Amino acid sequence: RLSSLRAAIVDECSLMLPLLERLTIVLHENDREGQDRERLFVACANQLWLHVTDIISGTREIELELMSSREYDPLISIVSALQRAQYRYETDELTFAIKATEDIVRARGYRLQLEGSGLPPLQYAVLRALSGLVVISYTYLTLDRPER
Repeated sequence: RLSSLRAAIVDECSLMLPLLERLTIVLHENDREGQDRERLFVACANQLWLHVTDIISGTREIELELMSSREYDPLISIVSALQRAQYRYETDELTFAIKATEDIVRARGYRLQLEGSGLPPLQYAVLRALSGLVVISYTYLTLDRPER
């Protein structure tokens, strides 16, 4: 399970690198439309950074909460911004970025599924309770008893 989870994280991150590079070329280095493309690039790069930060220091629960609120999910924010820009620029040159971001969303879903496939918290609570009972029972049974 751990090796599958590591592979899923590598897949997710390896999808982000070419996306960022292609966005750099199409938006940052090819700023034909003025400052809008530069701002779009910076916004997308910042959202990708937020997603990487969630992978590194976030928890599964935080990511699921972010996914459920559309306005705060970094990947959905990228798709929305690119979709709006594509309509505003009346071009299809950002279709690759929308598709790549959707692929990252799918990879994230698979990673989160693998993260959630471990033992649920209730089973950990039961194991802790049973461990406590074993310790208490052992202590009680090994106590010196007064002779009668």
